[in-house]
Amino acid sequence: MLRKLCNDDALVEALLSDYTQASLSSEDRALLDYIAKLTLTPAQMTEADMWGLRNHGFTDEEIIHAINVCTVYNMNDRIADACGLTAKDL
Repeated sequence: MLRKLCNDDALVEALLSDYTQASLSSEDRALLDYIAKLTLTPAQMTEADMWGLRNHGFTDEEIIHAINVCTVYNMNDRIADACGLTAKDL
């Protein structure tokens, strides 16, 4: 899906292998850092993390949308893991 949306195979490969090494705007990098932290260490999230995104120009509505997308994908991954499903099963 990402390949169709951005039409840049090199960027997609960079994002999939290590987004921190991809050529991104500071806004995109801040958003991906936020989402990575939310995914990997959710208990460490603070209001300062939201302010980091606000300082990059994101509105609260955009931040909440990103949180919702992230958490839905994380929930689906956990359900698939709990059921022993793999990508080929989906």
